[in-house]
Amino acid sequence: MIDEGKQKALENDYNSAYEVFELAIKKFKQIGWQDEIAYIKKEIDSTKLMEKRFEEEEIKAQKIHEVLLKRKRQEKSQAEKKEKELGHTVSEVSNFASEITNIIKIKKKELNLLEEQRKEQIKNEAKGYRKSLTEIINLKKDLIDEITQSEEEIKLKKEEFQTTKDKEKADEIKRMLKDIGKKKK
Repeated sequence: MIDEGKQKALENDYNSAYEVFELAIKKFKQIGWQDEIAYIKKEIDSTKLMEKRFEEEEIKAQKIHEVLLKRKRQEKSQAEKKEKELGHTVSEVSNFASEITNIIKIKKKELNLLEEQRKEQIKNEAKGYRKSLTEIINLKKDLIDEITQSEEEIKLKKEEFQTTKDKEKADEIKRMLKDIGKKKK
C-alpha cells in the first residue's frame, strides 16, 4: 500500500496518494502497527513537499507557458503581417521577374563592358605613362645635352675672354714697349 501511495505521488496524483496513505494508516491501526504509522506520516510529509514543489514547478511552467504563448501570438501576428507584405511583394516580384532577369543580363553586359573599358584604360594609361616616361627621359637627355653644350659654350667664352684679355695685355705691352722705344730715341 505504501508503495502504491508512493507510485501515485510519483504520477502526480497526490489526492489518490493521500487516500492510499490514509487507508494504510487505518489498516496499520487496525492491525496494531502504531510504530509504522510514523513512517507513513513521513511519506505523507514527503508527498506534501513533493506536491508543493510540483505546484511551484507547475506555476513556473504555467508562467513560462503564458510567456511563450504571448510570444507565439506576437510572432504569429508579425508572421501574418509579414506574410501579407510578402504576398504583395511576391505578386509584384512575379510581375517583374522577367524584367529583373533582363536587367541583370544588361547589368552584367555593362559590367563586362566597363571591365573591358577599365582594362583598355589601364593599357592606354600604361602606354601614356610609357610615352610620358620616354618624353621625360628624352627631355632629360636634351637638358643634359643643353647643359653640356652650355658648359662648352661657357668654356669657349672663358677661353675667348682669356684670349681677348691676353691679347689686350699683349697689345698694352706692345704699346708700352713702343712708348719706351720712342722715349729712348
